[in-house]
Amino acid sequence: MADSRQGGGVSGIEIALFDIIGKFYKVPVYQLLGGKYRDKVRIYCDTDVDGKHTGRDMGKALKKRMDDGFTFLKMDLGIELLYDEPGTLNAPIGMLEEMQKYSMKAICHQSGSIDKSLIEYSQFLACAGYTYIFEEGRRQPMCSMVMNWCFNEPWYCAANNSLVGYGNIKKPTYEAVKKALEPITLSLRMKRFDYHKGDLFEGEVHILNDSGKPSGITQIEVYLDDGTERKLCSMPANNMAANEFLGKVSFEIDAELLPCVVGNYAIVSITLKAGSIEKQYPIFVWNN
Repeated sequence: MADSRQGGGVSGIEIALFDIIGKFYKVPVYQLLGGKYRDKVRIYCDTDVDGKHTGRDMGKALKKRMDDGFTFLKMDLGIELLYDEPGTLNAPIGMLEEMQKYSMKAICHQSGSIDKSLIEYSQFLACAGYTYIFEEGRRQPMCSMVMNWCFNEPWYCAANNSLVGYGNIKKPTYEAVKKALEPITLSLRMKRFDYHKGDLFEGEVHILNDSGKPSGITQIEVYLDDGTERKLCSMPANNMAANEFLGKVSFEIDAELLPCVVGNYAIVSITLKAGSIEKQYPIFVWNN
């Protein structure tokens, strides 16, 4: 899927070249591709609904495709259809609300569709979100794979969820996913990404190990970095050849932490260290 849109153009040219060769040798194209295997092919049919829709609208569109004789169907049902349905979406506390709030701000912003603060916040959410999703998948014993929809974009694009932009430019999300997928790594499981004065940060410290070998980790150091690195705690580890849950870490967003906030917010990091492995998990601290 990474190069599907580029592949559409390449495939069209490739088929045309095969057609030229087939006509020259008076051989059907399917023979050039290895011979005839079947008399008919089941057609794959994408299904879309114009504008904002409900699940019922999509159901009607699918029914129409079926009435036309199609039996192999694809549909596009985004998470926006499930925002108001309790228990249907799994995300850190507050993340879905933030997505809704900032998507509306981006649409209605007086200076245009986006501004610098929105770009910074969207990059933060993308990196934090991808890290959370990929690492959570590795923590779940019944999850065989996690993947993102688009690896790269084949043309200029103002905003998307790809890891590599046009021109092979690696986005911050590329490095975030790369770190999340290292065979042996540290992981902080968080309930939410943004905090205000008086809130309590709570997280779980894990070792993720898919290597099949002992992790080599016997202790993890946990730090809070708000411009000055402060040690929160140490946690012993058991050098296991599998995932390992080490314990919980917590601290209050208090008056000692707030001076780091300049303007509306500050990005504060919780850092996990074990030997040569170091992972940072940023959170937003708001000045209100």
